[in-house]
Order: sequence, then C-alpha cells, then structure tokens
Amino acid sequence: MADVPNTAPESAPAELQALWPLVQQYGISDDDEREQAIEHASSEELATLVAAVDKTVFDLINRYLDDMDNAEEAVPFGDLALAAMEAQIELKARLAESE
Repeated sequence: MADVPNTAPESAPAELQALWPLVQQYGISDDDEREQAIEHASSEELATLVAAVDKTVFDLINRYLDDMDNAEEAVPFGDLALAAMEAQIELKARLAESE
C-alpha cells in the first residue's frame, strides 16, 4: 500500500476528513492487499466500515472524486468506498457460512 498521509487532505469535505482513520486502514489501492485487509478484519470492524460508508457518504465520495483535480488526494477515498462494498460482501459470506 502506498503511504497514506497522517492527516486527511484539506480539500476534502469535513464529512470525508472524519473518515480518514478508515482510509488509512482500508483505503488500499492494490486489490489483493485490500482483500487481505478485509479478510483479516473482524466482523465488527467490517460492520463499522460498512456503516460509516453509507449511501450519503458514498455519494459524497463520488462527488469529491469527480470534482478533484488532484487524484492523489481523492483516490484514497474511492479506495475506501471499494473496501466498504467488499466488506459488505465479506460480511454476507460470513453470515452464510455460520448458518
């Protein structure tokens, strides 16, 4: 994973800046590395991720990606959105396995 700065970009809306700890943990651009992070996370951690990136936040991330000229600042949020979608799939798979 590329080094993610310790603080969120100032260009990001406050709602996204608040998610920076999750970006640092799951905003991984490499698909395989992100998949491993999700597989190794607890179900509780994944549920927190999924809850944090709801439809409103997902739409905000998409707007930020569309509006930003600096991809280096915006793309980690897109990676977070991908991670949230993948976490939701992983949680459903875990639930199916436990039944």
